[in-house]
Amino acid sequence: MGSRRPLAGYSPASSPWNTKANGTGSGINRSLSVKANSTTHLYAQWKSDQTTETYTLKYMNGTSQYGDTETYIAGDVVRVKDCTLQVEGSRFAGWSTTPSPTVVYKADDTFEIKGNTVLYAVWNLIQENNADYTVEHYKEKLDGTYPDTPDEKETIPGKVGEQTAAAAKVYTGFTALDFTQATIAKTGTTVRIYYVRNYYDLTIHYVFEDGSKAAEDYSGRLVFEKPYEVTSPAVAGHTPDQAVVSGNMPAEHVEHTVTYTRNYTIHHVEKGKTTGNLAEDTIGTAPLGTTIDVAAQKKNIAGFAYDSCDIAEIVMGEDENEATIYYARQSYGYTIHHVELGSNKQLAEDTTGTALYGAKVVTSSAKKEIAGYAYHSDTGDIVIGTDAAANVATIYYMVPEIGMGSLKIKKTVTGEKGDKTKLFTFTVTFDRAVAYGDQPADTFTFQLKHGESITLPNIPEGTKYEVKESDHEGYRVSSSGAKGTIVAGKTSVASFVNSKGVPLTGDSGSKVLGAVIMGASILAIVGLVYVDRKLGKRKNAR
Repeated sequence: MGSRRPLAGYSPASSPWNTKANGTGSGINRSLSVKANSTTHLYAQWKSDQTTETYTLKYMNGTSQYGDTETYIAGDVVRVKDCTLQVEGSRFAGWSTTPSPTVVYKADDTFEIKGNTVLYAVWNLIQENNADYTVEHYKEKLDGTYPDTPDEKETIPGKVGEQTAAAAKVYTGFTALDFTQATIAKTGTTVRIYYVRNYYDLTIHYVFEDGSKAAEDYSGRLVFEKPYEVTSPAVAGHTPDQAVVSGNMPAEHVEHTVTYTRNYTIHHVEKGKTTGNLAEDTIGTAPLGTTIDVAAQKKNIAGFAYDSCDIAEIVMGEDENEATIYYARQSYGYTIHHVELGSNKQLAEDTTGTALYGAKVVTSSAKKEIAGYAYHSDTGDIVIGTDAAANVATIYYMVPEIGMGSLKIKKTVTGEKGDKTKLFTFTVTFDRAVAYGDQPADTFTFQLKHGESITLPNIPEGTKYEVKESDHEGYRVSSSGAKGTIVAGKTSVASFVNSKGVPLTGDSGSKVLGAVIMGASILAIVGLVYVDRKLGKRKNAR
């Protein structure tokens, strides 16, 4: 096989070639048979020269192994486990590195493993007057209370009737309170030791760049591990390098220093004006004597472009460090279309132009004299923005021979139970597109309440319309003029009356009216009979 360039830290594998790159194909050592006119790819296989050294750890109880053999990498830190076996008349004392009664490690001790290790259980005989007692250690919590379970617990051998020999531990940031030793009983003797958190001083100095005082120092006393968060005071014309000083109190006094650096302020104003910022002030900090390039602080402001500065540079000093950048309004294009009302057919070339950002272009001022047409309406004035494609309006023209009329819709609510604040929905449909609002349409929807009306002007004569009302559940609706045709020079009126709480036909009011009508009818009939009889007598007399 061909030679291979060795890789640093690697050597050839047992099968140095393989038909697959990941080594899962056929391994090739020295020779390979291939078919004529075929292609076979071989991939070099390498193994790392680095080896990981491992060690074993066994626990023995006499001649019997306690638990499974454990394997660790050289240098691992091992935590020694406890022995839960029960040996009559004896108490487990710890582990030895030799089969001897000398305790080297207790449960939970740690050590660095450097070779294969065997630990041997050590047992002490329990004499009749021997007894263990417990020492519990409780550390104060940040809220001033103590935990329900101890932070640390010790089991110490002693003799019944003797005094305990409990000793306080040294915990960073804590001080042990006084405690009392106890007389050892056969079982259940416990000594509890409580530790309070220590107080430490927190001091924060507030200074200027030259070290002079910027504000009064902050002083406080906090217990160990207590979080703190102190907002730096405001100092006119300056910015602190730390807006908030925070942390957790260590087991020592703490000092912080907050340094205030002089501010500079740059205003952004429209050229020709002295008030009214176009954008928020640029506020920064820089050491005394530093030079600030004012123009470099310019901003991108929609509709404006950088024009000039009142000063080229700010040299940071003790006085006010201010400058102003001026911006000029930019011009943007606009377009006004000229189209036939209803068809939107273009009647003349667009009117185009430019105007300053924010300016108002009166659309109607661009109307043109177009043969056979007259100005009708437009979509409103243009307020110039930065997007020329959006600065667009349309003027509508109509054939002047067509007369124009209007349509008025009126709303009335009657009856004791009629809600005169309720809005009723109206839909007006025309048989052609008419102009009302921004765009021509053949259908319009709006809402009216009692006493309100709306007029749709400039509707070509001959336009048919129909008005429908909705949202009138519970009302008796009567209308007039809801359908019709627009007449030139006149206003067609569609009136809608919604009644609620008004007596219906057949109630007392209607009955009175019916009686009057009936009485009048009877009198008329009697009169006719009388006249007829009188005429008959005259004929007979002749």
